[in-house]
Amino acid sequence: MQDSLGGAAATMLICNVSPGSQSISETLSSLRFADRVKHVKNEANVINRTEVTKAQRFDVDPRVPTLQAQVIALQRALLESQRENLRLKEEKNERSALNRVTTTSGWCPHCDGPLGDVEV
Repeated sequence: MQDSLGGAAATMLICNVSPGSQSISETLSSLRFADRVKHVKNEANVINRTEVTKAQRFDVDPRVPTLQAQVIALQRALLESQRENLRLKEEKNERSALNRVTTTSGWCPHCDGPLGDVEV
């Protein structure tokens, strides 16, 4: 069992038990197994990822540099699109403000009554 646990993998054991009297033998067997596993001593071989060089990462998958360049290009395009949307929104707000500026008061040509303040 000690050979199966350890190495570079993390190991977790989940022990299911049942309160029913009909499954007492299975519950005891599971608890004994969990106790034996708990006492296994093993040193994990932890890989320090900072020691892996850039060249070694690219050896694993040669598409990495190309994919990184694509990600950077997409990030730039997204930023440019966001800037353009912001510029267009500001222009729209400016046009809308210019259209609402003029108010007038006067007389209605149809009924010859006062108009009051009306946006034009």
